[in-house]
Amino acid sequence: MRCDSGCGRCCGPAPVTKAELKTIQAYVARRGITPVSQGLTCPLYLNGECSVYQVRPLICRAFGHVDKLQCVKGYDVPMAGLDRKLRKLKVAYTTMDVLTR
Repeated sequence: MRCDSGCGRCCGPAPVTKAELKTIQAYVARRGITPVSQGLTCPLYLNGECSVYQVRPLICRAFGHVDKLQCVKGYDVPMAGLDRKLRKLKVAYTTMDVLTR
């Protein structure tokens, strides 16, 4: 999928599962990444890019690939097989395995 350098328009508040959070926290600690509070923009969107791209949550991976998470610039690329992963994520969200704050 095409993304414009420094865009970050899809990098807003995102719910994550507890497992995703642990993975991200470990990645941030290993790499010495310092999150920055920036209003509604993700605190891990730094210097025009995702600082945790390798371990970003599934919800972030889905942007631009599923109907209800479309790129505001229209760079969408539908992705086969993503529905199964999103169903797992929905189960995690509905069983409260997500951060609520």
